[in-house]
Formats: sequence, C-alpha cells, structure tokens
Amino acid sequence: MRDVLTLRQIRAIVAVADAGSFGGAAQILGTSQPNVSGAVSSAERQLGCELFSRRPVTPTADCLSVLPRMRAVLAEAARLDAGLELLGGGRRVFRMAVPATLRLVYERRILDLWGREFPRVSCVLMEGEDDEIQQWLSAGIVDAGILIDPGPELLGEEAVVVVEDAYEGVIQRDHPLAGEERIDLDDLLDDRLVLSDSVCRRDVEALCWSVRPSFRPELLVRDMNALLAMVSAGRVVTILPSICEPILPAGTRPIALEPEVRRSLVATPARGADGSRRELFSALVGSLASLGLAGGDS
Repeated sequence: MRDVLTLRQIRAIVAVADAGSFGGAAQILGTSQPNVSGAVSSAERQLGCELFSRRPVTPTADCLSVLPRMRAVLAEAARLDAGLELLGGGRRVFRMAVPATLRLVYERRILDLWGREFPRVSCVLMEGEDDEIQQWLSAGIVDAGILIDPGPELLGEEAVVVVEDAYEGVIQRDHPLAGEERIDLDDLLDDRLVLSDSVCRRDVEALCWSVRPSFRPELLVRDMNALLAMVSAGRVVTILPSICEPILPAGTRPIALEPEVRRSLVATPARGADGSRRELFSALVGSLASLGLAGGDS
C-alpha cells in the first residue's frame, strides 16, 4: 500500500505551486530551498509521478488534479489546530502578516494593546512584502494580512481599511525647502535622495520614475535609524509614507509632495478561515481604532 503523504510534503507542494519556484516556496514556509525540494521529491517518489516540471517550475497535470484536495487538507488541518489550541484552557495563536512600515512604527503598541484586550490570544506579527503576504494568505500560513492598495479580487467581505496615508518628503528642519507646505517631487529629486531598502522601496522608486524616468537614488539604506540620522544631519533627504511620522527624529520634518500619492492599508482574513478565526480577526482589527489607526490618517 502506498505511504500517505505528510502535511509537510503537502505544504511544500502547495507552496511551490503558489510561488512558482522552490526558492519562493521556501520563503513562504520559512525554511530552506533544499528542505522544500526534498519534501517534493520524496512525495514524487511515493506517488510514482512527477508533480512539477523544472525550468521553469510548473505543476504537471497530475499535480493540478490533486491540488484542490491538498488545499482542502491544509484548511482542515488549520481548523483542527485552532480547535486544539482551546482544549484544556490553552491559548489561541493568531498570526497576522503586515507591511514593514506598520510593523516598524506600531508593532509594540499593537501587541501591547492586544495583550491587554485579548489575554488568551498569542498574537504574532510577521513582516512581508505585498506579494509574500498574498501567498501566505492563500497558503494559510497566516490567519490574516494587511495589504497595500489591494485589488477587490484579493479581499473578502470582512476587509477593513486600517490606515490611509500618503508619501512625504523627509528633510532637515533648516533645509531650504523646509518652510514650504508642499513641494514638487521634481525639486526634491535635485537633492541627494536616499531611500530605505526595506520600507516601500519599490513604490517610492516607481513614484520617482513617474516624474523623472532617469532617477537613481544616491544610496539604499536598510537600517531606518541610520537613514533618519543621515537626514537629521542634513546630509540627505528621503521619502517615506506618512505613517512613519511618529519615528522621525527632532531634527527632521515631513513635507507634502506634489504629485500626491495616497495609499490604503487593508486588513483581510486568510482565505478559507473558519468562523471563529474570522470573528477573532474582526475583534483584533476593530480594537486598532483605539490607536487612531483604523480607517483614518496616521
């Protein structure tokens, strides 16, 4: 009799199908590429068929025929896990994927709030880019996620706008443009513009390219504290979403840009989440209103 596939193997197969690569699947699952490859290869040996064509990685007809059932198995396993967490007075674990900006500025405040209001729930914030978060939601890796300007096809009826903000220039307080209420982005691009390599880089670059197609940043800086220290010292300027205002140092000021580019951060539960998970999602997201986040400017 053929051996039964493990949940580890099934998760790997579904993740590779969603990501379109073994490396991408490894990122979704938080493991290494060899682990994913090994899980898929062992499943192929057990089933006696090839599940993915390589170069490029695409699901075979055999794989496509069983993917819906594999997704159903993972969804049922998630429901079972949720139920087991409540046995014996246990705590529930709720995982929410969030953009870097939200985690950077509000992680501590959000987790402290949820810890007070939902003491029987262990909440985890997982940072990711929009495409990663979409994959995590589809694969059931997280219970909910916050997406930036998502299309309606990605959202359910429970989706909630958590933050609405806009991109701003961040300059030193004695910068020649500091007295202006609003500045043209083209003027800011004449300065030494340095971008964060971890916060909205792609969106900010796209904004700059829309005004000046030849734009290239002076530097890319991963550490936000280092970037803000450079701006505070008057060495460079930068562009950040206005949600970052609470962490700007005293020597800097945000300034509105023309053209204005606004964005919405929208929370949505994972596809296939059961009723109790959706209720918990609504309660957790609804509580964010007390932080001045839900549905308003940051």
